[in-house]
Amino acid sequence: MKSSWSGVLAALALAATLNACSTPQQSHSSANETTQQHTATTAQEHTLTKDKERPYDTEFLDLMGFHHQDAVMMSREALEKSKMAEVRQLAQTIITDQEAEIEHMKSLRKQWYPDVPAMTMDEAMKEMKHFDLSQGTGSFDKRFLEAMIDHHKQALKMADEARSKAEHSELKEMAEAMYIKQEKEIAQMQRMEEMAKR
Repeated sequence: MKSSWSGVLAALALAATLNACSTPQQSHSSANETTQQHTATTAQEHTLTKDKERPYDTEFLDLMGFHHQDAVMMSREALEKSKMAEVRQLAQTIITDQEAEIEHMKSLRKQWYPDVPAMTMDEAMKEMKHFDLSQGTGSFDKRFLEAMIDHHKQALKMADEARSKAEHSELKEMAEAMYIKQEKEIAQMQRMEEMAKR
């Protein structure tokens, strides 16, 4: 998972470099003064990194929450537009299961990290692929299944990473359960996809 503050730190480093290049008269400063300035800058950057970087578990909980919300929205659209009973049944299962998981993740987030700022929607969108069910070819059911299979595969990558990187054992267990469930749903959707193409 990308560090939410890597871009900020890169910008700070670039600004410092440009500032140094644009003020050649600083060569008249004493070596001691230059060393002090460098030390202060390094300390400031270290403080930013320490204060702003989020623990891995918060990143997973926040991002998977947004990811689940995206799946719920797609599934609600499928309930309205799908012509396949199997797809509508799966969509309802996804809504029920993932809304419950969203609430559980919110509860864990509040319990474990009440003082850590939450990931914003803009930050989450940089980490996730956006799916537009109006785009693509074929029937709505075909487009939905293709998109949701891809969406579930993203979740598998996130859950697989969390199984090894999460700090809390409860989160590792949740990620394992998510992985197993969504892997089964991918296989189910792949079978439906063949039906939707006929």
